[in-house]
Amino acid sequence: VGIDTTAPEVSSVSLVSDNADSALGKRDDTVTLTFKISEPIQAPTASDVTLGSLTDVTITPLDDEGKEWKATGTVPDTANGSAAFSITVLDNAGNRGSPETTTTDQTAVTLDTTAPTLSGIVLASTNAKDSTRLAKADDDLTLTFTSSEAIPAPTVTLAGASVTATNASGNGTSWQATHPVADGDTGDVDFSISYADPAGNAGESKDESSV
Repeated sequence: VGIDTTAPEVSSVSLVSDNADSALGKRDDTVTLTFKISEPIQAPTASDVTLGSLTDVTITPLDDEGKEWKATGTVPDTANGSAAFSITVLDNAGNRGSPETTTTDQTAVTLDTTAPTLSGIVLASTNAKDSTRLAKADDDLTLTFTSSEAIPAPTVTLAGASVTATNASGNGTSWQATHPVADGDTGDVDFSISYADPAGNAGESKDESSV
């Protein structure tokens, strides 16, 4: 009979997502929790290793000794905020370890399933006579808009040309795109805006009918 009164200890805890940014998770992304134990343990159950609001959780060993483990879960369509987890394990003698709820390598995953939106879309020109309705050669067309959250630079076309949207304030929410009017340009000005947030949630595209 071997006597074992020492509780197992959890170490090397890491949490990442398969999102392009491993610190973010959008709907249907997979979040992976990996951890090591100081000794072999009994196979953890879904109540021993939990992944908060994630669904389809699976727990699998990464070695033959039962000292290295991986748990994965899928981000549901309503999850937002920090991805939570808890690890509580039993060694083969039945000693229960203390719950572990933080990573050891400072990794974390923020869940974001909310698509960004745009507001305040204004198309104007530098025309001296009527900046809201007219533009002539050498005037500038300016499209301004605001996003509901900080986003990477959106894709903008203005008067048939691909233009760069800029965020002079650096806040990632106030955007402007400018295009000069050339000789021979005629007709109503069209535009399109495509965008997504850092997690990859795509917002509803906008065009001239939005103004």
